[in-house]
Parts: sequence; structure tokens; C-alpha cells
Amino acid sequence: LTVAIAADAGAVVPYHKDLPGATLPTTQPVMRIELQDKEIPGAAADTAAAYHYFQGGRLIQVQITTDVKEIRTLVLQNDLSVLDATKPFQPFGPRPKPGSNFYIGSQEVFQKALTALKLHIDVETTNLRPYIDDETATPNWVEYYAGYDLPSEFSPGDLKVQALRSKIWQPDAAIDKNLFEAAPLSLTSGELTTLTLNMAAATEPMEIWTHQSNNGFLRLQLTDNDFLHDDYTKVLSRQVLAQALAAGDPPRALPDAYYRVTGNPLKSSSNNFGSSGGNIPSGSEVISPNEPFTPVIQSLSLDYVATADQQDCQFFALTPFDGFAVLDIETSPYVVPYFNQAGELLIGLTNLQPQSTLNLLIQVAEETADTDLKTAEIHWHYLRDNTWHPFEDHQIINDNSNGLIKSGIVQLAIPADISRKQTTILDPVLHWLKVTAPERVGAVPNIIGIHAQATQVTFIDQSNDPNHLAAPLPANTIAKLVNPQPAIKKIQQPYDSFGGRPQERSQDYYTRISEQLRHKGRAITIFDYERLVLEHFPEIYKVRCINHGGLSESNTLQELMPGSVTLAVIPDLSQRSTTNILTPKVNINLLETIKDTLSQLCSSWVDLHVVNPLYEAIQVDFQVRFKAPYEANFAYYSRELNQAIVEFLSPWTTQSNVEINFGGNIYRSSILNFVEEQSYVDHVINFKMHQGQQRDLREFTASTARSILVSVPFQPDTNQGHIIQPITTYPQNLPILSTP
Repeated sequence: LTVAIAADAGAVVPYHKDLPGATLPTTQPVMRIELQDKEIPGAAADTAAAYHYFQGGRLIQVQITTDVKEIRTLVLQNDLSVLDATKPFQPFGPRPKPGSNFYIGSQEVFQKALTALKLHIDVETTNLRPYIDDETATPNWVEYYAGYDLPSEFSPGDLKVQALRSKIWQPDAAIDKNLFEAAPLSLTSGELTTLTLNMAAATEPMEIWTHQSNNGFLRLQLTDNDFLHDDYTKVLSRQVLAQALAAGDPPRALPDAYYRVTGNPLKSSSNNFGSSGGNIPSGSEVISPNEPFTPVIQSLSLDYVATADQQDCQFFALTPFDGFAVLDIETSPYVVPYFNQAGELLIGLTNLQPQSTLNLLIQVAEETADTDLKTAEIHWHYLRDNTWHPFEDHQIINDNSNGLIKSGIVQLAIPADISRKQTTILDPVLHWLKVTAPERVGAVPNIIGIHAQATQVTFIDQSNDPNHLAAPLPANTIAKLVNPQPAIKKIQQPYDSFGGRPQERSQDYYTRISEQLRHKGRAITIFDYERLVLEHFPEIYKVRCINHGGLSESNTLQELMPGSVTLAVIPDLSQRSTTNILTPKVNINLLETIKDTLSQLCSSWVDLHVVNPLYEAIQVDFQVRFKAPYEANFAYYSRELNQAIVEFLSPWTTQSNVEINFGGNIYRSSILNFVEEQSYVDHVINFKMHQGQQRDLREFTASTARSILVSVPFQPDTNQGHIIQPITTYPQNLPILSTP
């Protein structure tokens, strides 16, 4: 993983708790890596997200390499003062000599385990340019210091490099470098290991070097060969006197003065013409000495490469709600948090006491569950510090929600070891519960609300209002206890009441008794199954019993399965306001309840299934011309026609007295005739009827005994539904009709 940070980006600084997100227990700089929440084009359905490529992957080894160029935020100073790096400066002062020091400090650089370090030192060399060797790109110091008494090996700019570690400059045997090296002044990994630069991370700003400084500085110290500032006065005086003697008549040589003979600087005494009374050889001249060179640095920057292994790093897995988990690299943790459940619900609770009983009311929208799926298996867990533990069976005292497929109260015995003292993956202020579904999470309905301290109350009929149960008791009707209890501060009824039946009418009574005499409370014939369902479940509008019909693993009806019985049920739309009225379905909880009830009334050898109908949607596709002036507003009347076709194919969506029928067939011509009969339609061409993948049908017959033919839904906002387009061209074999 390669990350490039631009030079104008913000500084990389140590982590501090005021940063957004999880509060991590570290003061080191932190890099956060998050997967992009987007699909990968062309990937399979189960690997469409980037998470699937990393799920299950484990961290075996980690190495972080940082390669940084041109660090300029440095603390620079010499023996005299702190230096301003924004303008040229003298690193060793105006009169450098052996032992003069130049200090370089950096909090960023020297707290890392460096493997390479380069100092880009741009030394002002204007005065040196005539003396720089073209091949070696180094100054010819002998030529520049002509006229000086030079040692046998003269190399000004030799440096001794040391690092500050626990107030001590080390190593004792310093690393030798030269200020005028052609390439950047580089320190190898071996030399850096000797220097032991990596200091502990600090959050405070870097301060200047003092004798109390502990770490964070590099020292460049001039060694024996200095720049001869102390010799200049004597050399200049001698050479000026030599020039005066050379200009006399006759010219005379000065002992120990330097002359240039055929381009080479020579000392007079070394050529046997240095006596005060001697004559200057022909072709020689007195050397005018240059001023001693004073290093001036125009700019200074550092390049470095640092490497950190897993032992040098801390790893955290970020979790929802600004939580985190500390990862131990030695245990090969997952690269990303491993979610092996199809769905998870987290519940945080305040003031929860261990070893207490918790009553949770879970209110769900039952009709939102996918009824084509089998019931999901639900598991409850509690969080102990940072580890999830399952509830044991005896700790789930009661579950009236039937596995979260209906609204109900879940009664839990809270374990004694539930703890939040060391919780970091979630908010440690709360105790946490988790509900998981390993698969078929679509079978769990949407949750409307979760309430603690819940209980269920039952209406006691005083026989003073026969119509009391005709409608539910509205929410917030019950607001207080009849007999107040000091321990109970407040009473709430957040939702409407449920259950209960009004007193049976005489006609319904005689009908039920007649049917009871026929089936005797046993489900044997088709009539028995259907009437028993309608008797026990008034919320059911119609039932179709399919004998020797069963379901395959894909939930497909198999109509030749001896020993199986399938019941397809339609809900009563008059009792349900939130059901999809075009394709009404019974929620999973009611399907399971019907199955449990009928299983007790039929033979134990019957393989019973209770399902919703299979709604097979019909779609028409045609071009139309409206009569004038309707044609001018084609968009509006095409939507009107679309809605009219929906009502024609599914009349129960607008008419409460229309029956919903199983099976049947539909003809293309009947729909075409209906369209042509609309008052605003002039004529239609290219009329086609589709059902699913079957295109351009003349007739369609319900494919199964549980099928109901319906219209495709019409969405006015997106104009999705039947395909209705204006006539732009006519087929060649079709005469063009004129509009009257």
C-alpha cells in the first residue's frame, strides 16, 4: 500500500485525543485506512464490495517504510545563536575554526528508526568557482589558499558527525564527512545504527539545543583543518611586503613569501632565491592571497527513509460508533473486522444492573419482512469488556417476538459477568446487547422501536361496551396506573393495542356451527383446511388449499407431491392499512401461526406449508395517439392511462367490493380493447403484452395454483410501469389514420 503525501499537505503530527473519531491510547502519529464503500465493476454478486476481498485475511507481517523528501522544518543553530533557515546563514559562524559546531534538530526526523539520511547542503561557492575542478567538482584548496602556509594534507570542511542521545553526543568515534562533498551528505544505515537517532515520540514543539537537551539533534563539528582565518593577517602582511620589495629597483625577494612561477605557487626559500638580498627570478610574481573562505549555506533540507516493523507499531481496528479494538500482531488478527453474520442489531443500555431481569419491547413492521424466505435464526449476545458472549438458553426467559418476526416482549436474565469497564469497541458508558442473524436477514422485519421496562396488560371485559374491541385502543390512551405505585414514575403506551375479538354476531355464529358440524374440528378435505383457517384467523380474506402440493428448496410450488398440502392465504385488506395493496401478503409471523394451528388439526403425516400467493405481473407495451386536445399534454394522459391499466388488471386496488381470485388467464385483446375505450385515446399500434421473461404474448394463464394475475406497479415519480410511448412513425404496412 503506497501513500503519497503532497508537499503542501498538512503536517504529520502525533495523535491527540481532540481528533475526531475513536479516542486511541497512543501519542504516536496515526494513519487511518478505510475501505471505500463502492461496488467493484464486473465483480460477482457476492464479491461486489471491496470488503469481500479482505474479509478473512489476517495480518502476518507488517513493515512501514517512510520515504520523505526535502524536510525544511528544522531547528538550526551554531555555537553563537539560533539560525534563520529562510535566508543564507553561516553554519559555523563568521570565523570557523576546529571545534566549531553546527546543530540540526528535527522532531519529525530523529524520532524514527532511520535507514537512510541525506543532507542537501547548498553552500555558497561564488568565490570558489574559479578553483573548482571540473572533473571532481570539488574545490582546489591549494590553489585557493595560495600564499598560505598549508599543512601537508589540507582539506577544509572536514566534519565529525554525532547525534545527541540522553544528553551525550555519540558515538565517541564520530562519523567523518566533508561539507563540500559533491553528492548530498549521506549517512548509511550502518552509520545511522551507530548514531541511534530514534528518539521517543514527543507532542511538544521542538526547542533549541541547550546543555539540558536530551535527544533530537545532529551535530556537525569542524575537525583539524579549519579555514585559516587566524593566519590571514600574517599572510596578508607578508605578501604585501613582498610586493613592495618586488616593485623596488632592483626587485628583491622576501624570505618565506610566496611567488608564482610559471603558474605554480612557490615559496621563495624553497627555490634558493629567498634571501633578502637576492633577486627575483624572471617570470615570477608575488601571490596576492585570497581571504579565508567562510562557509555560507543558502538552503538546507533533509531526505530520509525510515522503517518500522510490527514491533514498533500499534494496530487498532475501528468499530462503529467511534470504537476501536487493540490488535496483537502476534495473534495474526484480521485485516478488517470479520463479520460472519448476515445481520446484527446492537442495543446499548444505561443503568443496567448485572444479575437483573430485562424486559425489552421490540416493535416491528411485520409486513416489511420477505415472506418468501424461511424464518431467520436469531441469537442473543452480551458484551463483556470487548468480547461478545452468547446468552444461554435459560437466560432467554421468554421471547414473545417469536424470533423478531412480530412485535413482542423479550425477557432476558442479564448475566453477572456483563461488563463495560474495559470496553473500547463501543461506547463504554453503556452496557451492550447484540442480536444476530447468520442468514436470511431479509426475513426479519424492520424495527420501529425498542423500549426497556416493558410489560403486557390485558383488557378485562366488564360487558358494558360490546363495541370496545371493534377497534384497537389508540396509542397513549393509557397514561397512569389506577392504583399508583411509588416505585413507578411514569407509564407509557407507545403503540395501539392488539388482539381481542368483538362479540360474535348471530349470523357468524350459525355459519361457524354449521362448518364445525361438517369438519368436526379436523382438517381432512380441502373445504376443512380453508374453513378452519378463516375461522381461526379473521385477518385472512381468502384461502386456497392445494392438495398434494408442496414447496421445493427454492420455494417453488410442486403440484405433484403426495403427502404435502399447501395453503395460499390472502390478507383482509380492510384490516391492514400498511400492506402493499397491489400484491397483499401475510407477514411471516402469521404464516407460522397458521401453520402451527393447522398442524394440530390435520394428520401428523401431512407435510403442511402456508405461503403467500405468487403474484405474476402483466406488463403492456404500445404506442398511442391521443385525441386533440389531449395529445398536447401527452405526459399527463400517459400517466392517467398507465394508472387506468393498473386498476383494470388489479381492480381491488381501488374497489373494496372486488374479489381477488387465484388462477385465471388474461388476453392481450381484452387489455387492448380497454385501452381503446378510453375517451382520450384515438388509436394504438404495436401493442404487446409481457409477463416476466416471456415477451409479446397473446394470452397468459396463471402458471401455478397459487398464482394471482396482477399488473406491474406504476410509479408516477419515476414513470415506471407499463410502457406507453407516443406514435412517431407508422409501420409501412399500416395506413396512416387521420385525426378527425
